[in-house]
Amino acid sequence: MNNRKNRNRQALEKPPELTEQQRITLELADMLLSFRQNGEVKRTSAREAMIMRHQQKALEGSPHALNQMHRRLQEAEEAQAKRRAYHEDLGRRWLAHQRQELADLEAKYRRVGMSAAEIRRRTNDMIFHPDDYELREDGPTFNGPYDEASLARLHKVLKIRDAFLMQHELDRTEPLEMPVYRDEEATLSNEMDTEICCGRSAILLAMFFEELVPERFRRSDLELDLHMRDYRIQTTRELKKNCYRTWKELGFNLPRGWLTPPHDTMKRMLELQVRIFNDVTTLGKQKERENATVTLDECSRIVRQHVAELGY
Repeated sequence: MNNRKNRNRQALEKPPELTEQQRITLELADMLLSFRQNGEVKRTSAREAMIMRHQQKALEGSPHALNQMHRRLQEAEEAQAKRRAYHEDLGRRWLAHQRQELADLEAKYRRVGMSAAEIRRRTNDMIFHPDDYELREDGPTFNGPYDEASLARLHKVLKIRDAFLMQHELDRTEPLEMPVYRDEEATLSNEMDTEICCGRSAILLAMFFEELVPERFRRSDLELDLHMRDYRIQTTRELKKNCYRTWKELGFNLPRGWLTPPHDTMKRMLELQVRIFNDVTTLGKQKERENATVTLDECSRIVRQHVAELGY
């Protein structure tokens, strides 16, 4: 019994943090390099290039030049493997506990006679839901609500998504003469793929907010079709009134009868935001290694660069 307790305690012993040298070694090892082989330009990671160089040196009879670098990389990978094993063990224990909590909650609701739909709605609001946990290469991540404030933000995103779905029906009352974007609509609903796209961007924005929520909150094609039927039976006047009220409740003071911008314009704007976010994130990681912070001028430069590239 004591041995089992000691083994469990040892399994949960947190491994040491990576040293600065180990972290930089891993980052440099994953850096992509370009080289020419047989007249063809190829790209490979520094890790692979180092091993290739090490093999080449070994074949030439002088393998000692890269021995120290190879040893450092091996030590860093061993430390990283220990940390991953620790997080996997900890994650399995946490998931087992949360799944039991979820099962107890569902059993409690069934005892009081709740319907399956109501049980699902209530359990989806569980803080630290086990379905939102994911273990990645760089460690565990959690993509769902972790407190009451984050749960409230999630519900607002869901309301905005549904508001854009209703807005799509209003947009279709005044379509634009633009190319049909069937692929984008098909990813949200098979039925929408058979319809003529109105040329506006409500459906694109609904898809955008759909991607922001955990998988368990996303609508299936059947659920989406049933949801959209409630909007399709409304008159244009009813859609204008309901859209106006919905946006106002969400804090957006839009005029009655407001329509979304053209699909192509909004798509370019979203792509612009993604590019800016990725560049600022990359710059932030670089500054962090230099013990510095990203300045407002540097962010402005990135924004101006991408805006100029898109011709705005």
